[in-house]
Amino acid sequence: MAQDQKMLQGEDGHQNHEIFHPRRKMVNPDADDKYEFDDEEYSEEFLRHLDKAESDAIAKLKRLEAEADACKKRLADLQEAANHPLSQPFFNPLAGPLSDAASDEDEDLDSQNEAETPRVSRNTGNEPAAQSHNVNDEPGAWFAKPKYMQDWLYRYFAMVIHPLIHNKNGGKILLAPPTFTESKPYALPTLWIRSPEPVMSLSVHRFEPTLLFCPHVLLWLVHFFVDVLSCPKCRKPLEKNGALPPHRVVDLEDSFYIVAWAYYCRQGCQAHFHGWSQRLLNSLPPYVRLAFPAVLSHKIGLSCNVVSTLRVGNQHKMGPSSVRSLLFEMHTHRFNVIQLQYLESIFERLQTRESANADLRNYFDASMKVPSIGNFSDVDGYGGFIPGEHYLAAMLNKAIERDEADANQHTSLLEPDQLAIDDSHKVCTWYISISIFI
Repeated sequence: MAQDQKMLQGEDGHQNHEIFHPRRKMVNPDADDKYEFDDEEYSEEFLRHLDKAESDAIAKLKRLEAEADACKKRLADLQEAANHPLSQPFFNPLAGPLSDAASDEDEDLDSQNEAETPRVSRNTGNEPAAQSHNVNDEPGAWFAKPKYMQDWLYRYFAMVIHPLIHNKNGGKILLAPPTFTESKPYALPTLWIRSPEPVMSLSVHRFEPTLLFCPHVLLWLVHFFVDVLSCPKCRKPLEKNGALPPHRVVDLEDSFYIVAWAYYCRQGCQAHFHGWSQRLLNSLPPYVRLAFPAVLSHKIGLSCNVVSTLRVGNQHKMGPSSVRSLLFEMHTHRFNVIQLQYLESIFERLQTRESANADLRNYFDASMKVPSIGNFSDVDGYGGFIPGEHYLAAMLNKAIERDEADANQHTSLLEPDQLAIDDSHKVCTWYISISIFI
């Protein structure tokens, strides 16, 4: 066997190691190809193993290069996604049903404080304004289906809420919803359309997850709460101008929706107002205004319970990030309870179908197939949503600024002993001294 390695002595006295290919030997150093193959000194088996090792090394190198290219492409995709984030819930890989609410920045938080132009056309009289519908819209809905609203939720508004807010006496006069006039001891008048209890449908083996997901709906129809609804600007009577699309509000454990009407000052300043506009709310009697349960922004809102939690948390060193974690825990806990009820009811149903001769396959026969309940962030199912901490902080600041006048009034009513550290009276003394000196 040829020598695998030889030592060359350089001019600088250092030894240089030159490693030869085991299948090559040195010939003429001045030639273009100073190596030639010498296969006679190696066995065929050794050469086959050497060829196999070389081919394996080349294949491994190609595989590593392909993996490196894939990693580079993935890194580029992640960097592009970081530079152009999607508007979506943080826990959902897909766009959520109301994921556009993540774009609610400071400039979008004032829609409740100003007169707004509703997304409905003007009309005459008390007839609600007709709205444009897409071809795929469900019949009977008073608003076009939003992009991220679930189909089952849109059908719920079309089939349940729409008849309530467009209840008529046979003509064009709208009547109050039946929930406003209930007089039974077990069904008192209320502004709310409550979601059904899961146990009611599961106890009769009605396995429809959408029945368990129905949200609470607040019917904020302020024209039924006062004799005359006056314009906040000119005090002229306001006219109804069509129902508004539902407004989503995040609560402590879930989300609810507010349904209201748009109003138009036809006889006066011709201004438009949403039923939840802060200026319109301020013009209502205090007992009506205080019943409104939310602080709204342009696209979504927070319930007064969430705002109170933010206030208390801010006083006890619990910032918006911690409150957001609290909301996420409570929202997911509610969904987990519903999911557990659903699965336990299915299991109980399967146990009752068991017979003496039944085997395991009979548990899951074709007649017992039930729809999946999905997960918390399922965009076509439950559609859970938690706003970001920046949005929570902005809404807390908005709520504090809204109470600025009351806070200033409270400060002005404090007893004098609370103002002992105030030295503003010295300014008057200094001014009198200067006047006497002059």
